[in-house]
Amino acid sequence: MIKYHRMSKYFSYQYILILILIGYVNCSDDLNDERVKTDDCNKDETNFNQTGHTLVSRNIIERGLGHIVYDSYGSESVTTTQPTEQSSESDIDQDIDEPVQPETIPVEVGSDEEEDGDDEEEDQEDEDNFQVTETTEITEGVTGTQTVGPSTDTEDDYKEEKPTEIDVGYEIIHPELSTTIFMGFDDKRKFIIMDSRHFYITTDNTTDIKIEFGAKLYEIKQDNKLVWKGKKYKSRPQCVIYKKLTNVFLIIFPNSFFSCKYVNGNWEKRINIIPEIVLYYVNYLGKHEEIDGSNIRTEYTQYGTVRKYIKYPTMCTMIEVGHQKLWEKKYIEKYPREVHCYGNEKIVIVFVTWKYIYLNHDGIWKFEKSIKTK
Repeated sequence: MIKYHRMSKYFSYQYILILILIGYVNCSDDLNDERVKTDDCNKDETNFNQTGHTLVSRNIIERGLGHIVYDSYGSESVTTTQPTEQSSESDIDQDIDEPVQPETIPVEVGSDEEEDGDDEEEDQEDEDNFQVTETTEITEGVTGTQTVGPSTDTEDDYKEEKPTEIDVGYEIIHPELSTTIFMGFDDKRKFIIMDSRHFYITTDNTTDIKIEFGAKLYEIKQDNKLVWKGKKYKSRPQCVIYKKLTNVFLIIFPNSFFSCKYVNGNWEKRINIIPEIVLYYVNYLGKHEEIDGSNIRTEYTQYGTVRKYIKYPTMCTMIEVGHQKLWEKKYIEKYPREVHCYGNEKIVIVFVTWKYIYLNHDGIWKFEKSIKTK
């Protein structure tokens, strides 16, 4: 009895062990199946990615970056859309490295090739139509052109002959000077007819027209008659003043000026000497300092007189002519308002109620007399 019990117990253990072995074998088979499935999935995904990259590479080579197609290469049109929440995980993984497109844009395959061809044809046509022309400068108001080129003039090559290309016309400076021509030398020492590029009008009132020049004025003509002609190597005029009422030209230099008047069909020229007159005021240090030109208005007359008007509230305290002291304010005196210069012979200092007259005696200025005006 005891022996039978032991045998049954032995067989029970054997049966349990067999069941355990069978369960272990079944579990191993399930794991192998899952591994096979996982490997198959990975293999499919790898094949899918390789296929996608192959198609992308083929599209890039054949169509360029503008025609990247993943799974519909060869179709007539391709539509690229932004991934949405309803897209599958595989689609999102596939497009995750691609730029996000803001909207759906249909692209016709092959259309870019045609457009690129049109652009190339237009560029070629523009290149064929482009022609290099000779640079020319057209003088405003002058019938004719001047060819712009390198200057071959030397320092002594100031030619007096008139230009051959621009002498058929000229620019009208001012209605009052419709028949007047100004001629001179430009910065390349070329003889030219001056226009608005070479001068500018600084004063234009009922009596005077004042013209300042950027080039060297050499000659003035009116109605084809010579008004004034300068010298080539002398200093250039500071300005020209035209007197409207008397038809007189004043050509102003630093220490002299010419007055040109039309008499009996000809222009008569007169030179007027201007002595060097310097006006001073007392600065905040109690020393004399020269009055700035902006505080003085200078007027020239056809009779050879130069008038200097001291602008208010500038206070003139001393006047010099050359290096000689002409006048200096005393304590009881008033401040002068004007200084009139009559050539190199007489100078008049004008006060509110008095005039001081000075005359030149052999180069030395002496007080002559005073005249009460009021």
